[in-house]
Amino acid sequence: MKRRSALKTLTFATGGGVILPSVLFAACQSEGYQPLFFTKKTIDLLNEIAETILPTTAESLGAGSLKVANFIDVYVAECISVEEQTKLQTGLETFETTCQKEAGKSFMKMTKEERHDCLIRLDTIAKKSENSHYFSALKSLVLFAYFTSKEGAEKALRYLPIPGKYKGDYPIKQGDKAWALG
Repeated sequence: MKRRSALKTLTFATGGGVILPSVLFAACQSEGYQPLFFTKKTIDLLNEIAETILPTTAESLGAGSLKVANFIDVYVAECISVEEQTKLQTGLETFETTCQKEAGKSFMKMTKEERHDCLIRLDTIAKKSENSHYFSALKSLVLFAYFTSKEGAEKALRYLPIPGKYKGDYPIKQGDKAWALG
């Protein structure tokens, strides 16, 4: 009897391991997504920040259009330390306060140019910071979420679903896309 229940448990665990990730990623993209760590308002803000960092082009959708904030929310809730979670949370609160102080309005009410300029200033501050800055972590999360998505890998990068032989000295021209292999 123990063998039968062990086999049943193993079967459910294996099936869950195969099916669960695809269900989670689909849930991140759905309209009815329920945040795990951030609030819905913060998720909207993160999508706008992400869209400003990686905007929609003729070739591919932007990061905000892909709702990378949903993935970031799951990632922050499940994969990073409490210290890093706190740094991101307080950083985003500081970000909104700074936008109000400098521009007189929230990031969500700024024009595209104002948003771009705001993020450029913040990125400059983050690069000059001696300690790890929340914006550097946030920007890394946006890039990670975007380029690991199907749309980001297939449209924004050169995508080969089945790569050919190894070619170590491949010529790359200035402005070429990076590679994403299947």
